[in-house]
This record gives sequence, C-alpha cells and structure tokens, in this order.
Amino acid sequence: MRKSIPLAILASLALVAGILIYRADVHAARDDAAGESRRAAVEAGQLAAMHTPEPAWPGFIPPTPDNGPAGIYVFYDYSNVNPNLYPFIRGGHLTPMWRHLEIGPQTYDWFMTDNFIAQQASLGKRVGLGVDPYEGT
Repeated sequence: MRKSIPLAILASLALVAGILIYRADVHAARDDAAGESRRAAVEAGQLAAMHTPEPAWPGFIPPTPDNGPAGIYVFYDYSNVNPNLYPFIRGGHLTPMWRHLEIGPQTYDWFMTDNFIAQQASLGKRVGLGVDPYEGT
C-alpha cells in the first residue's frame, strides 16, 4: 500500500512532464514557422504591410502621445490607487447612475464626478467616465 502511492505520484509527474515537453515542441515548431514567414517578408520588403493591423472595431484609436499610454484603468477607483505603487495603472474609471447626476428636472449635481476627476488628476492619472441610465426593475 505504501509503495503504490509514491508510484502513482511518480507516474503523474512523468505524465505532466511529457505533456509539457510535447507542448514546448509544438510551440517551438510554430514559432520557427512564424520566424521563417517574417524573414521571408523582410526579404521581400513586405514587413510594413504585415504590421499594419486592421482596427479591432470601428473607431478604435491606438495609443499615441495625444491620447495617452496603454495601461490598466481601475474600475470604480474610489480608493484612488496610487500609480507610484502600481506603475501599470494609467487611470481610473467611474460609472455613476444617472439618477445621482440628475437630481431634479434640469438640475444636475456633478460634485461626485468633479471630485473623482480631481482625485485622479492629483496623481497624474487619466479618467474613464460612463453613465449608467438603467435603474433595473
């Protein structure tokens, strides 16, 4: 009984190792094929055409110095995550309910939104805003 457990563990480890080696070989072959395709494109002067992707959706704007760097925007960033501690954080996102913004007929309260933008700006972060009109019934 005691010998069967270590044998089962060894067999499991051997199976996992075999799978990992097989996957590494498959990925290496795929990477070699991609490298050959790239080398052929460079030689034919077609590299620029290979690296001109179509937009993921209409209206997609790739990152530029004008629209800021790509990164993570913290959803509902009420805690105001410090980008000095987490350098991959580029901004915060807020989606207030419409009823919190329109407090009466033609009367709007932008305090929460203005305060959020000011807090984000104080840390040099960008802001993503949305408005949720759905009340859910």
